[in-house]
Amino acid sequence: MRILEVKETTMAFLRQYALEIILFNTLFLFVIFVYGSIPFVAMPTLGQAVWASGFAESFAKEDFAIYATHFGLPEKAPIAFGLAGVFLQSLYIKYLHLQAGDAYSFVSVTYLLLAAFGTIKFSMFLGTTLRTSILASAFYLTLPLVWWHSLYSFLSFGFALMPLYIYMIFFIIKNKSEENKYTYPAFLAMSILAVFTDGYTFVMFALSYFLILFVSFVSKKTTFKKAAYLFLYAIFVFAISYLLYTNYINESSFDVWSMDYYRGFGIDLAMLFSPSKEIFWIYDILGLSVVRTPVEFFGDDSVWAVSFSLALLVFALMALFFVKNEYKIQLLIIALFGLYLSLGPSLKMNSKRPIEQINIKNFDNAMKEEYAIAATGNEFLYKYFPGIKNMRATYRWIGLFQVALFGLLIIFLSKLESQNKRYLAYSLLLFLAALNIPDPSVRLKNIIYNRDSMMQMDKDLVSLLKQHIKANSKVAFVPYYNDHFANYLAAKSDIRTYNVGGDKNLELAMKNWPQTMLTLSEITVPSKFIYNIENILLSKDVDYIIFPYFDMLWGAYEWPREDKEIISKKLIYSEYVNYFKNNPNFDLIETEYFSFVSISKNADLKYLQNNKEKKICESKNAICFDAKTQELTFSNVGVLKDNVLSTNAQSGALLFGPYLPLQKGEYSFEVYGKVSNQDTMFIQISDNLGKKSIGIFKDFNMTGERDTILKVDNLVLEKDSNAVEIAILVSKDTKAEIHGYRLINKIYLDKGIK
Repeated sequence: MRILEVKETTMAFLRQYALEIILFNTLFLFVIFVYGSIPFVAMPTLGQAVWASGFAESFAKEDFAIYATHFGLPEKAPIAFGLAGVFLQSLYIKYLHLQAGDAYSFVSVTYLLLAAFGTIKFSMFLGTTLRTSILASAFYLTLPLVWWHSLYSFLSFGFALMPLYIYMIFFIIKNKSEENKYTYPAFLAMSILAVFTDGYTFVMFALSYFLILFVSFVSKKTTFKKAAYLFLYAIFVFAISYLLYTNYINESSFDVWSMDYYRGFGIDLAMLFSPSKEIFWIYDILGLSVVRTPVEFFGDDSVWAVSFSLALLVFALMALFFVKNEYKIQLLIIALFGLYLSLGPSLKMNSKRPIEQINIKNFDNAMKEEYAIAATGNEFLYKYFPGIKNMRATYRWIGLFQVALFGLLIIFLSKLESQNKRYLAYSLLLFLAALNIPDPSVRLKNIIYNRDSMMQMDKDLVSLLKQHIKANSKVAFVPYYNDHFANYLAAKSDIRTYNVGGDKNLELAMKNWPQTMLTLSEITVPSKFIYNIENILLSKDVDYIIFPYFDMLWGAYEWPREDKEIISKKLIYSEYVNYFKNNPNFDLIETEYFSFVSISKNADLKYLQNNKEKKICESKNAICFDAKTQELTFSNVGVLKDNVLSTNAQSGALLFGPYLPLQKGEYSFEVYGKVSNQDTMFIQISDNLGKKSIGIFKDFNMTGERDTILKVDNLVLEKDSNAVEIAILVSKDTKAEIHGYRLINKIYLDKGIK
């Protein structure tokens, strides 16, 4: 009987809502096409999907892992943002056996389903019927705010969920505790989901809550007692969410950028009213779009791609002037606050780079203060206010502006429905959604390319790494950078690497890197870079050095790469490849996209170690003296005999010089020999012909022939030095023998190298 009752109830529901179900499914297919997530066919983005999929692949190799173990060594790597999505992707990979790209598309679909539910609930809360709310969700989820930001992966998910966040805020403030006991834990769960999806939209979520609560209290819709309770509850919720996030990444904040970047990434008011070319298909056809490029305008294309808000503004104003609704003031306050913050510290109105900056072709996304029309007054917030000060891409506050305008649009549509003009409401939403979409043929081509490219990466690159590198081997791709590709290649190939993609992830990882890895940031002097490679291999911090013949950042955004890039990279690395190819102590394997270097099984390790120490002293990271050779130094008292420099009862400089440059860093200083009356001798290290003292040392160890008589482990050079002198000064009563000294950057002293 129970089964029959359930069946009858289900059939009754389907009969009642059949049209709505068909409408939702049809429009949702439209949404996922515009967004670009069509599992087994297309992906919405490539570079960010490759970056994220590296984490998902690494997580999937363990049970319910939330840290990557294949890249960002030596510690386990947290993902700087998007954990909620990547964790879900890892489950799809592990348990549904999906290729990473298809798993990413399924995650997108999952988020869009949740976002559609939230947008429908938000719309119905503001007064529209279910059918209109379904149409409204299709309009909102096809805004460039959502689909264009798919390029930034989880940021777009956060924007998609904004109506759900705002709905939850209204609901919890309006709710009476006895009405729904699940409201408060659900709000906490939503906050945690938000912070582990995207930091930008989490901050918008939190700010919206306090703005809505404040307006509700001031307008006397919420009592003081309830407002105080809701305020304290929100502090608890957002604090718990924030602490969970910072505990996960083991970092409370990241570097704050120059205010010029906050200025450059601010919204230009002119862009609110005129669409940018190649974003809106219909506006392009009608010739109403404006061509904008980073050469002309400040910021980058993300600023003007999502700024256009004219249609939303028109209907929001109509709602404000012609519709009575208890929520429109809260939505207006949110919109104004979002718009204000999206401007950044300076006002722009069709502001362009000065011609002299364009001519020299030497500019970035920043904007100097003198180029602005006027100050907006929010620089203080961007400098000091928690959360806001970390939002360098200031234009993204446009999301808060647009979601509030969307709410006002819904209020206007609810008025149409109340006047029995529901078909006008339907038509209006379909028309606005049509205006949102990009060129369908171009969009389809791009999203299919994304998936095909990711599949090709597996064939071209992962297969090579698996063929030539043993599983669990430790590698370094050189030189290192913000290597998005490292995440995916390491996890898919089941190898381990210090390299990692994502500027925040790189910042976190570098804090724990061995000094040997830190020397591989760039190719400067060829001999020095070769030495650094030998050093990290000899120190056994890695098993393989890998030269990639493509850009490890931008290669993840476009694959395959052009032949000219591959050829250029091979030419750049040819000197290093040839050196290791012709050195019998190393094995070198050349392939189409990589060269692999490792220590040969038959290597003469003693020769390599001796050669390594010699190269240390030939670099700008060390100054050495050996009495056997008498190189690089001078003496005006003392006697050199039997490879020992000895005092001869005269006062003066037993040793001085060599006036060589040293790079800034932390150094170890050792002097070898013996001294029997240390009170009559001291050693001074200085720069600039003795004018700048680096250190003076008087306490010596007097035991043992040819022993270390002085060892200083933490000698810090704050700046590069031009002419370093090491002087050993003695009196006529000094009895000492000096065999040599070494002042060496501690980068090269890992793994017990003397």
